[in-house]
Amino acid sequence: MIYLPNIEIQTRYFLYSILLGIIIAILYDFLRLLRKIIYKNLKPKLYISDILIFIFAAFLIVIFTVIFGFGVIRIYSILGAFLGFVIYINSIGLITFKVEDFLVQIFYKLVSFFVVKPTLFLLKVLKKIKYILYNILNYGKTGDF
Repeated sequence: MIYLPNIEIQTRYFLYSILLGIIIAILYDFLRLLRKIIYKNLKPKLYISDILIFIFAAFLIVIFTVIFGFGVIRIYSILGAFLGFVIYINSIGLITFKVEDFLVQIFYKLVSFFVVKPTLFLLKVLKKIKYILYNILNYGKTGDF
């Protein structure tokens, strides 16, 4: 016997699938921020991470259909997830994209200030100490016997 849900259940299922698309877009947005920090400008790794994200999204859609769609993948659930993703990316995603760029700039400035500059200073000090110790240890040695 085939289960045919009524229009109320189908509408709720469609709205939940839109919510799922928004959740996937939020995850994508978060991972996009991590990619900007980690990869910077490495295109092949960006493509690989995009593929992995969308494989994970497909897995979430399958889990979603098992839980809410009684195990039946309906085209309107996939379209709803896609619609939710597009709505988020073209509305809130535009704002978060600018915020992500700002956060990445702050991150790199903080790393430069708290990691790179002290490391360069420490290397400069160590180089001077090495020079001083070399001169102290080699003082008076002319190599002539």
